[in-house]
Amino acid sequence: MSTQTLVSGPPAAATGRARPLASELRRLAHRRLVVLLVLLGVLAVVAAMVAVFATHSADASGARAEAQRQAQEIAAANATDASCTDPDACYAPTADDLFEDPRFTAGSLVDVAMVVGGGAALLAVLVGGTAMGADLASRAMVTLLSWEPRRLRFLATRYTAVALASLAIGVLLQAITLGLGALTVQLRGTWDVGRRVWPPLLWLELRTLLLVVLAGLAAAGLTTLVRHTGGLLGVLFGYTVLVETIVNIVGTERGWTRWLVSQNLAAVLLPGGNTIYVRYDETGAGHDVTIHLSHLQGFAYLAALTAAALLVGSLVLRRRDL
Repeated sequence: MSTQTLVSGPPAAATGRARPLASELRRLAHRRLVVLLVLLGVLAVVAAMVAVFATHSADASGARAEAQRQAQEIAAANATDASCTDPDACYAPTADDLFEDPRFTAGSLVDVAMVVGGGAALLAVLVGGTAMGADLASRAMVTLLSWEPRRLRFLATRYTAVALASLAIGVLLQAITLGLGALTVQLRGTWDVGRRVWPPLLWLELRTLLLVVLAGLAAAGLTTLVRHTGGLLGVLFGYTVLVETIVNIVGTERGWTRWLVSQNLAAVLLPGGNTIYVRYDETGAGHDVTIHLSHLQGFAYLAALTAAALLVGSLVLRRRDL
């Protein structure tokens, strides 16, 4: 006769501690659009670095010899040209003028990382938008709020998941960029650029990662307001085409361009910040009127816009009838 041991108490699943943040991260990781966007981002970075590798060469001596040959050909052609009796009448470039270094220098990693950082921020915008828009448009938000009826706590968890996902995307793309870039420098370039490379490069990497997180959060906050990812894209397109264009046309001399998102993005990404020309000195005396936006100023402005989007979106969703 078999015996069975009865275990009293609730099942294990009912006694487990809830982990809403882990659930949100898993939900993001299983979204097909998010996976597709990340794969496209990785493929784009890899393709770009392969193109960089293919268009550079370590044969600097061969390139210099080719420049010397071209200079000699031009000089010989000028010597047989009757119209070049006056030395100033025909331009005769030297080998140094024609030489183009085919090597990929370590200093170029900064430029590449800057471009990839901007692309990662754009990718984070799409991920942040779909993280909120998909559930709002499909009304799955109603079901989710039945598990966590405190809307502000739910939004805080969702926004945290978006920030972590955006940070992971930025780290992944920049790691691929630095790895393939360092390989290109080693095989088809040079580390000798006459200046330190890693301090400014690592500082740029930190700035781009923070920018990617802000981009994802700002997109999530705006999508909470417009309730759809398509609405977010429409708002961004309208801002870029209308607001940026109009302010650049009518507000340049008034200094309004300093408040544009594009100018503050440039302040974050560009080494040394962004210098905006308000008014050029037509006399040529060098008295141009400029506004300089530092890294900190750019970050502060973008962080303020992001906080405003999150705050307004949270307050609206708290009172909105879903």
